[in-house]
Amino acid sequence: VCYSRDVAPILVSNCAKSGCHDAVSKEEGIDYSTYASTFTTGEIVPGNAAASKLIRSVTANPGSEDFMPPAPHTPL
Repeated sequence: VCYSRDVAPILVSNCAKSGCHDAVSKEEGIDYSTYASTFTTGEIVPGNAAASKLIRSVTANPGSEDFMPPAPHTPL
C-alpha cells in the first residue's frame, strides 16, 4: 500500500473537506490533509488497526456517534 497513491485520495476526498478534517477546520483536532498531519493528529496507530481511531470510525455501526463520515455523506 502506498499512502500517496492509495490512502491520501480517499482521505482528501472524503474527510479533509472544509468544515471537517482539513488543515483549517481540524474538527476534533484531526487533520487528514497531509501525511504528516494524518499521523500526528489522526490517532492512527501504525501496525495496529484496532487501536486506530480512523479505522474504528469508518467501521463503526452507521448512525452511531463514532461513525464517519456522518450522513448525508456516503460511508467509506
